[in-house]
Amino acid sequence: MKSLSVKKSGIIVTALLLLLTVFSAGVLAGPSLKKITAYQNSNVKVKVNGIAIDESSPEGPMYTIVYDGHSYVSAKGLAEGMGGTVKWNNSTQTVEVSSGESDLSGSKGIPDKDNSNSENASTSTSKPEKENSNSENASTYTSKSDINTVPGYSSSTNVSTMYNDNKGAASHALTLYLEALKSGDTTKLKSWMKDNTQKNQYGTDSYEASAKSLDSQIKSFRALNESDVIDALVVSGIKEAKAKSFEVNPNNDDSTYSKTLKYLINAKGNGYKGTFGVYFSYMLNKETNKYYMSQLLVY
Repeated sequence: MKSLSVKKSGIIVTALLLLLTVFSAGVLAGPSLKKITAYQNSNVKVKVNGIAIDESSPEGPMYTIVYDGHSYVSAKGLAEGMGGTVKWNNSTQTVEVSSGESDLSGSKGIPDKDNSNSENASTSTSKPEKENSNSENASTYTSKSDINTVPGYSSSTNVSTMYNDNKGAASHALTLYLEALKSGDTTKLKSWMKDNTQKNQYGTDSYEASAKSLDSQIKSFRALNESDVIDALVVSGIKEAKAKSFEVNPNNDDSTYSKTLKYLINAKGNGYKGTFGVYFSYMLNKETNKYYMSQLLVY
């Protein structure tokens, strides 16, 4: 599987970005249009700082298009992955990209040609390998930029390490939650929660209870708020989540038998404000003497 690793250096360059059917832009035949034969390749993944961009849209996944050796990536997915925004200006037939204020840095990473020898072209951004299992303080995975939670920790791991390791997962979970608030569809978020919730020493887990609570919560939020309020907060919130702009000093719960990690973001738009968060609860399995991911909650 091929991955394109993308970094940000100030403003987003749109030279090789392709705006797919995200916007209802009227397209008429004319001298400005050129008919081509291209291929949509779902195996090509694009990541920003190790996190895969969101390729979803109401019309279906916006997979990378390969044409004449070039990879054309969704402008919306890439810009939002960098903490920016994209909108379509129909009157001027312009894709308007605004850069975000995230702390991503580095040179632009889309290669001129696939499989080129460009120094900026990344050959792999695969998931980190397991650490040496003999290290007492080693977690099962080092996934600081992953979209999944770290599945386990030794009993000596401190809460600060857990919090920093799971920032990528928190960013992803909050993004899925905010998308669910907008659409009312919790399928993706519940699937992610199920994949990341682990069973305790008695063979049970908290997923079903958490999923039921989530559905009720989403339904209530959408019933209490107008669509313009939801849209404004979701756009702002996703930008903050993807930039990992979490509140400082979240007062994580730290005890011998449990660690609760709190990731909070503040969203605002069109005069509205809102705080969204995700809680990751690790419990100590007394049989293995290791912490496991016991519960995932969003609000």
